[in-house]
Parts: sequence; C-alpha cells; structure tokens
Amino acid sequence: MKTYNIYCDESSVNNKDLDFMWIWAIQVEREYRNIAIKKIEDLKKKHNYNLEIKWRKVSPKTKSFYLDLANLFFSLNIQFFSIIIDKSKIKLSTYHNSDEELAFYKYYYFLLKNRFKNESRYYLFLDQRIKKDKDRIKKMADFFWIEKQIRDNPFEIKKIWEFDSSNHLLIQLADFFIWAVCYDNNELSNSETKKEILSLLSKKIWKANLKFASKLYDEKFNIFKIRLD
Repeated sequence: MKTYNIYCDESSVNNKDLDFMWIWAIQVEREYRNIAIKKIEDLKKKHNYNLEIKWRKVSPKTKSFYLDLANLFFSLNIQFFSIIIDKSKIKLSTYHNSDEELAFYKYYYFLLKNRFKNESRYYLFLDQRIKKDKDRIKKMADFFWIEKQIRDNPFEIKKIWEFDSSNHLLIQLADFFIWAVCYDNNELSNSETKKEILSLLSKKIWKANLKFASKLYDEKFNIFKIRLD
C-alpha cells in the first residue's frame, strides 16, 4: 500500500475584492518527500536564492531560478492539484446554512476526496485557520470515513494535521503555481519575465496557456474549475 503526504493551502478566501477563491495542494509519496525538498533546497543554493518562493518575487533578476524551478517540478514525483470557486455563485443559504466557513470546508473536502486512490494511505496537512466551529476538521474527517466505507477497495486517512504552511517549501511551490494560474486567467501581468514562465508552464503540460479546466483524473498539474450554476 502506497503512502502519501498531501500539503494543502488556500488563497483569496476572505478577500472581498477578488471574485474567485482557490484551494490547492501538493501530493508526494511519503518516503519521497525529503528527496523532493532537498532538490528544491539545492536549486535555491545553486542560484543563491534566499527568498521565499512566491510568484510576486519573479523578476528579471530571479528569472533563471524560477525557470529552473518550473523545470524541476516536472522532473519530480510530486503532483499539484487545485480547485477554483467562483464566490459570486456560491449559494450559502440554499446549500450551506448561510455559513461561509461550512461552504469553504465542503470545497476542501471535494478537492481532497477526488485524489484518494483505492488501497492507498494518506497523511493530510491543512493550513491552520481560525475557525468558528472548533470541530470543523473532525467533521470533515467523518465525511472522509463515509467516503471510505462506500468504496470496494478503500483508502485510509492516517492522520490530519493543521500546521503553519508559510515556511514549507512544497507549499511555497504550490503557492507559486496557483498565482501563476491566477495571473494568466486574469491577464494581470505585463512582465515579460512572468510571461516567459507562464509560457514554459503551459508548454510543459501541453496547453496553450493556463486558462484551461482539467479533468478530475489529470495527475501532474490539475486546475479543476467547479461549476456552481
């Protein structure tokens, strides 16, 4: 039975000025995680890059590092997947008891449950959030248990942690990807450097750009746009 770590985070959930929120994750085989992290650390040392990995730090001076980082990702045995939610189409009163927090964790659950493979084991690392309902994670775990029971060859959730994701290299990598997707979808960047990196990412996944919607089964780089209408 293979064992995986899934590191999760989110963006723009509470920002009222942005129309979309993003929930995303990096998945890695548990025994491979330190290898992946070491390769990213080595790349940072090679480029003498001592900053946090972030899309907004892409510049002509850091271009070579970020181009190499994008290439490195596609050589590593890790997967990036995300779900994009149009906040204007969320029907809080109809489906979520007028509770924004409940809606958020339902989408979190939807993102994760579609990644669980039969006869596999998972450790989940969720970004630490202030919650009105202190049992929110336990309730989500209960839904995972129900999902497990209805499968013929069930998966196993070993443990769910909440943690500070800001200093984790794999989370930083995923944050870099999700903001690249955000910038491309909203055409926010006039930077030629960022356009070059967007072009590289698109070519690596055989797409014209990052404005596409993945199928659920797309493994390496998944941008799932949930339909709410």
